Amino acid sequence: MTMNGRTLNGTGRTPNGEAESARAFDDLSGEMGDWVDSLDIQQLTRRVQDFGRDKPVALAFTALAIGVAAGLLMRRRS
Repeated sequence: MTMNGRTLNGTGRTPNGEAESARAFDDLSGEMGDWVDSLDIQQLTRRVQDFGRDKPVALAFTALAIGVAAGLLMRRRS
């Protein structure tokens, strides 16, 4: 089966799909890192507070997800 000129390997992924995904993730994480570095701590805090006021449930779920991910990483490293 082909998709946009690429052959799928039966899993629904292109042969280089995983490498492309990893590259895209690296690019995105680099951009996010640059964005965070360009903010000062007061501006970042203000943005988080504004987001929390506008969407408190989303902020709570985000904090929960970050906490779970940090817990899993801590457990895995020890």
